[in-house]
Amino acid sequence: MKRLNSGIFNLLRGTGHSTLPGTPALFLAGVLCFTAACKKEPEKVLQIETSSKKNAGASVSAVGDNIWYDKFVAYDNAYGDNSYTSTSTATLAWGESYMLRSYVKMWELTQNTAWLDKLTTHVDVIIANATDLGGDGYLDWGTTKYGDGGKYPYLVHDGMIALPIAQFVRLVHQYPTTLSAYATKAAAYRTFIETHVVPKWEDPNSYMGNCWVLYSSSTGYYKQPAFNAFPGQNYTQLPYNMMGPYAEMLWTMYDVNGNSFYNTRANQMAQNFKNALVTNGSAYKWKYAFVLPQIEDTSHGNLDVGMARESFNRAGTISGTHIAKISYAFTGIMWNQSVSAPLVKDNVDGTGTSYVYTKYIGDWIPMTQFNQNAWLIGAGQYRNFTIPSMDHNYAYNLVQLMAWDLEKVINQGFEYVAYHDATLPAQWVRGAGTTSEVRRYTADKKNGKASAAITSTTGDDLWQMLYQDWKQWKANTTYEVSFDVKTSGSNGARIFIQNVTAGTILGTVHDYPSSPSWTSQSFTVTTPSTTSPHLRLYLENNFKSTAGTALFDNVKIKRVGSAW
Repeated sequence: MKRLNSGIFNLLRGTGHSTLPGTPALFLAGVLCFTAACKKEPEKVLQIETSSKKNAGASVSAVGDNIWYDKFVAYDNAYGDNSYTSTSTATLAWGESYMLRSYVKMWELTQNTAWLDKLTTHVDVIIANATDLGGDGYLDWGTTKYGDGGKYPYLVHDGMIALPIAQFVRLVHQYPTTLSAYATKAAAYRTFIETHVVPKWEDPNSYMGNCWVLYSSSTGYYKQPAFNAFPGQNYTQLPYNMMGPYAEMLWTMYDVNGNSFYNTRANQMAQNFKNALVTNGSAYKWKYAFVLPQIEDTSHGNLDVGMARESFNRAGTISGTHIAKISYAFTGIMWNQSVSAPLVKDNVDGTGTSYVYTKYIGDWIPMTQFNQNAWLIGAGQYRNFTIPSMDHNYAYNLVQLMAWDLEKVINQGFEYVAYHDATLPAQWVRGAGTTSEVRRYTADKKNGKASAAITSTTGDDLWQMLYQDWKQWKANTTYEVSFDVKTSGSNGARIFIQNVTAGTILGTVHDYPSSPSWTSQSFTVTTPSTTSPHLRLYLENNFKSTAGTALFDNVKIKRVGSAW
């Protein structure tokens, strides 16, 4: 079995990972379009291969009070098990991978391990079906769909399939006690990715040869393999969307193994994409590939913006200025500006009105982190849409609408940073106070990456506060507000919802005494009889002139009785 020299191979695969100690997004309209000719025929892009259905476990029940959840459950019960037994990466990458990513996200949203059981059932079969296509010792996934008749592996397919598997591995790594039952599987999946998926793309003795090109110390890209995987094309640099999911997978694995190679390669690909951005008014536009003239389309663009958003959230090469202009391409250029009948144009520069990709926006929806209109664009298209047949892309959109639902709090765990202020959690507003008094706080949190910290001082007459406007709530409905809270100093914590229109408090102000340990709290409120009032959720200290800091985490709003 051919391998890299031991030093490079160990760098790629990591060491000592036989066991684990103790969550955008990818999206594409159906199968991948590799050529310019295919890109001119979008109806071909919407095809998806199917395989015989194999039951992966008991169905999950609908909850009846969340449209996105219930639509996803109905879809999953009908079609969720129809793809994972396929041995073609045309199906696994452009179909099954969306179900796997959806299952990861569904656990993050609901904490229901039934979703992880479905994922592991699928992944066990997917990995078992991997074969050594090139006789080089590396187990591959491949397809005959795009090449010259041979069954070939593709970097983008490896990224698409391995990304949700890596996300599962990271979940088990992050929640070693809660998810201890999955530790053995996660360790096996990690070994597969580190041993078979990653090293082969840079091993000169592998079937595909070393496909990595280092352009500069900060920039690099992958090129096409030596075999004829792309008839009619000469991808001396792969299209940006083919590298996007692979970069996201490397970052995800880096969170688990800490191997700097993974982080460096992903950053270099993100820099390569950044170099391709061209100003288009207040937005950016970019090409499908460095070696091709056409502008990137909306569908493939999902893979680009998924990588870009991940880079920004890791304080990487994509800055706040960059991500704001990428986001505005969606909300300001590609969208038709209608909330009641939203449509998304065909290309990232706002050209093309066939709207063939308008519902394929699974990685555009998380741009809600920067502009809430991104959620409205998706919700307006899916609220009354009945999925006509199997298309896992649609299912992934539903899960993203759940994750960024404006009826609930956005950025509940303060995980994401505002594009314009690195000290502020995304979609939260500093109502009063300085950047050192009201801020996103990474030094202490209940879980995840961060909490929100509100610090009051003696000698001033100021209520330091953080707030978020509450959108899409239902009239005359009782909601539960839940959160984790911890305080330091002699001050306590305060949380309430204000009817800004009426200048009144919805229910009452909720004060919590000083508590040096994280505690979970909740209260209920009933919304006004109509949806016209402007409601706002506030996080504060108990007293404005008493020194102390209140920490908040996992601030959530849900209808009473809702499953999540």
